[in-house]
Amino acid sequence: MFKKSPKKLIYFAMTALLLISCREKKGETSKEQGEVTTSTGKPVQVDPQADNKMVLKRLQPGIAFQLVVTDDEVKLEDLFIGRLPAPDSKKEATGELEISAVGAGKTIATTKVVDDPLMVQEDVGLVRLKERRVFGILYTPEKADSLVIRRAEKQEQKFDLKDYYMKFCREYPKDSLCR
Repeated sequence: MFKKSPKKLIYFAMTALLLISCREKKGETSKEQGEVTTSTGKPVQVDPQADNKMVLKRLQPGIAFQLVVTDDEVKLEDLFIGRLPAPDSKKEATGELEISAVGAGKTIATTKVVDDPLMVQEDVGLVRLKERRVFGILYTPEKADSLVIRRAEKQEQKFDLKDYYMKFCREYPKDSLCR
């Protein structure tokens, strides 16, 4: 019967073993055999701040900003000061706009962002945008007084950060940026 098909023999043997191991012994009920129990070790006390500390170690103080750029000027549309996720890489930023945080008369941090005025529009072709929105993050290890934006052949623009820091420090007075 199994000479020509060893797979059938293996299947038959596995099925027989399964049936033998599952059959009820005399005097035992299926309820007793089907009971499943689990056990765990002693509960370990968890530090409620452990996750918060781990996450906070991965955040750096910084400024997230949104700019509206035209050919004539740059406007600060929105700005957020806080703890931001650390960058994945240390590669140097490139772009047409140079943004610097200045505090106590010295440059604290600088980054560059791309301002691309050209866009491909379907059924039209290449279009020059009159107004563009640019987003960026500037990591600042200390409090800054102003944000300075420079671009080629244009006058630099300064934006005061005092009100933004006051708002941030009202919410997080113990943060290192507020001391």
